[in-house]
Amino acid sequence: MRLKNVTRALPFAPPLVNPKALAMAVNPRHVRGRHEITFQSLQQVLDDVEKLAAAPGIHTLGNWSLPQLLNHLTLIMNCSIDGFQAQAPWFIRLLASL
Repeated sequence: MRLKNVTRALPFAPPLVNPKALAMAVNPRHVRGRHEITFQSLQQVLDDVEKLAAAPGIHTLGNWSLPQLLNHLTLIMNCSIDGFQAQAPWFIRLLASL
């Protein structure tokens, strides 16, 4: 089952910003208040994401907004199923073809 990019479905989704381009306001190693979650099926993951997307005023504990988190999870889930589409730089590909 392929997940759609859920950030496009969120009406409040701001443009995605590269988190590395931002100064790290919160050190993620020292964040308190996190909770462990465990899912037994992909459907449970999808249900939880839908619930989060529909909830008003979600407060995240780290440096990423909810749309950034959901986009990251979507990319990782899709790439783990479809494979990561990394491509070597052009000069490496040129040398490998010789």
